Amino acid sequence: MRQLFLFLDTIAIITLIACSNKSKSRESENIPKQETEEKIMPKKSTANLNASLLRAIKAKDLEQIRSLLDQGAQVDAVNSKGESGLLIATHENDIQMAQLFLKYDADVNLQDHMQDSPFLYAGAEGRTEILRHMLSHHPD
Repeated sequence: MRQLFLFLDTIAIITLIACSNKSKSRESENIPKQETEEKIMPKKSTANLNASLLRAIKAKDLEQIRSLLDQGAQVDAVNSKGESGLLIATHENDIQMAQLFLKYDADVNLQDHMQDSPFLYAGAEGRTEILRHMLSHHPD
């Protein structure tokens, strides 16, 4: 899996270099810079943002998670097990990560493939501090 991420990162770097070279050649053609940047560097798609978000969750990188959510990643994006970031934070009793997802209005009732939800799991496992934070988010 790590090799796949390294491969994807390498492809992204090569793409950025190629786009940079195209940008330089277009500047010499007197094409307005704004048009060039929009054509060469399209905004990240939601799917790409969500994939990056899931990697940031796995790495427990709160700043990257916040940045991706600000860029438009879906707060309730799920991994292959159907686990949202909030559920993963609850499983790991990561209070800061849970608070971050709650700040962005994560769904406390969203169930994974095993029918676990962050709210139910927090209650069943005694994650009282996370549970307290969830109570203001209308749990079922």
